[in-house]
Amino acid sequence: MSGGKSQEIVTPLSGQLRSIAGELRHGSDFLTELQQKAGTTQRGYAGNIKLFFEYFLNRAPTQDDVEEFWGLDEESANTLILKFRNHLVESGRKSATVNRYLAAIKFLIKAGRNLKRCNFRFDSDRIESMRVTKYRDTSGVRVDEYNPHSAPLTVTSS
Repeated sequence: MSGGKSQEIVTPLSGQLRSIAGELRHGSDFLTELQQKAGTTQRGYAGNIKLFFEYFLNRAPTQDDVEEFWGLDEESANTLILKFRNHLVESGRKSATVNRYLAAIKFLIKAGRNLKRCNFRFDSDRIESMRVTKYRDTSGVRVDEYNPHSAPLTVTSS
């Protein structure tokens, strides 16, 4: 090598590798990304995302629908998500359930971004998760509620 220039080594295999790498890069889909999650999370997210799309489409979603969602601009996508969140709240879904749906949608967006097919981000300033209030009854149970078939407890003094 003279003149300080590096030479590129070209073999018939290098073109094939580029082609294979390109297919892998563009052949991935949301389901492949989802397989990295635990089984129960996979089923939950898949079901939640399916319902998200069914709410707007009135039918089961296809991969093309997911691609179209990923192709939306940030304002449109987040408006849809906010509308769906409000629908869940208005239909009486509990806070934890609404938050689970939002987590699934966030994952869908993250997967699209990882696959370089989605250019927008989930707007967490605009679409807030709901505060989950834990209920804990500390009042206890009266004896007659605990064992209603027992005779009433009488206290005698000696």
